[in-house]
Order: sequence, then structure tokens, then C-alpha cells
Amino acid sequence: MRCWVMAETVSVVVCTYRKHGAVPCLLGLRQQTRVPDEVIIVSEIGDAALGHVDLRATERMEHVRPIPYHSPPHVLNRGWHAANGNVVAFLADFAWPAPAWLERLVA
Repeated sequence: MRCWVMAETVSVVVCTYRKHGAVPCLLGLRQQTRVPDEVIIVSEIGDAALGHVDLRATERMEHVRPIPYHSPPHVLNRGWHAANGNVVAFLADFAWPAPAWLERLVA
């Protein structure tokens, strides 16, 4: 009998609303022991708002994708539908994840 083990790919969806400067959770994601495969930043009213988010915090993360939303009830669905990982984790923009948060999540 063969057993196939698929490597987990992890997408982290960050929901942000009118943030300026560094988004705390992006700084926390940069310090993860298991770096996410993809970070999706869902921001209200689109690219104009994202222009104020400091994306330098994502320098260790190759796939960072900002997407707009126009209605707060749809934020989580918008991020979930945009995600490519077989594990999708959500973070609020003010959260600071522990360094081993993703590693423990996919263990």
C-alpha cells in the first residue's frame, strides 16, 4: 500500500481597514519559523488604501497579493476565494502571531 503525503501550502489572509504604515501582523509573519507560501492582504476600497500599508515587512515572503473589498461582510470570503494554499489562515491587521504560529498550525 502506498501513502502519499502532500506538503501543506499555507495562505495567510490579512484583513485590514484604513491602516497606515506598518501593519503589525505583517511584521509578525516575517518572524515565523514557517514562512507562509502566500500572503493576501484584503484592504477596504482597494489600492488607494494599500498605498499606505508598509509592505517592506513582507520581504521574506515571495507571494504577497493585495486585493480590494468594498463591503466588510465579504472580507473573509474575498480572501478565502483568492487563496491558493490548501491551508488558509486568517489574521486581523492588529494581531501579532507567535513565531511558531504557522508551524504549529500545519503540524
